[in-house]
Amino acid sequence: MTSFLKHVLSTPKTGAKVFIVDDDIITLEMLIHNLQNDYHVIGCSEPTEALRKIKEAMPDLIMLDMEMPGLNGVELCRQIKATEQLEDLPIVFLTGHDDQETQLKCWEAGCVDFVPKPIVFATLKYRLQTHIKLKLVTDKLSTLAMLDGLTNVYNRRYLENYLTKHNTQATRDYQVFTLMMLDIDYFKRYNDNYGHQQGDECLREVAQILSKTATRSTDFVARYGGEEFILMLPATDQKGAKLVAMNIHQSLAKRKLENKDTEAGRVTLSIGCVSASAPYAITPMIEEADKLLYEAKQSGRNQTCFKTL
Repeated sequence: MTSFLKHVLSTPKTGAKVFIVDDDIITLEMLIHNLQNDYHVIGCSEPTEALRKIKEAMPDLIMLDMEMPGLNGVELCRQIKATEQLEDLPIVFLTGHDDQETQLKCWEAGCVDFVPKPIVFATLKYRLQTHIKLKLVTDKLSTLAMLDGLTNVYNRRYLENYLTKHNTQATRDYQVFTLMMLDIDYFKRYNDNYGHQQGDECLREVAQILSKTATRSTDFVARYGGEEFILMLPATDQKGAKLVAMNIHQSLAKRKLENKDTEAGRVTLSIGCVSASAPYAITPMIEEADKLLYEAKQSGRNQTCFKTL
């Protein structure tokens, strides 16, 4: 039973993800039993292991017992709120104390609610439902704010936020990192010949191709401006980048998007591609990719120029 409680995972048919930390065996089992039909529930009875497991699980809501040996709920809450990827997750405390001082500690630690023991499960479910709905709505709004309205890939704002987080110092997050800057060839001619409405459709088509290329959770596409895009490919070396670039060119060719008065007679892309080994800074990689993109344009377009830093 002890090993079971170190990490309990239930798999209901539907529901958001709830992570519960409680060293009390009976309470943890009761919580899982009562919530697993509504939520995907992960239980942890070891508070010192909880932070690592929460990072792995990335739940929609966290429930913490306030009184636990070794690391109490308030301190664990502070650690969670101090972790960048977890700081916005709603935290609900479980506590056997209902006095004003205890409540104040919960609020100051960063919780959104607290549930007194003994637990009334009907009330608990309504409280969790409220907080999870709010969290999911907030997530959706945050995502929409970071998407380009036309192409539905990430926008310049998202890219700038990404750069702010990763350019404070040379990073070693990945052993290698590849960045591509992509530009639609003769896009002004396309707009002049087919109209801006069709030009918008062309941008959406290209963005769709790039999105299908960025399949891993760490990859992403951003619209850099106008007809330019940035493709981020962590953990990808130049050999892998060449395969990606070839796939992009071939996928676009298969679409057969006409662009008359051009050498190819169809829509094509020029790409500047930079790969770097750790440690690397991303802004200089963008600058280098921009130079390579210009080189690809000068060399006849519809091609990729590569460089390894």
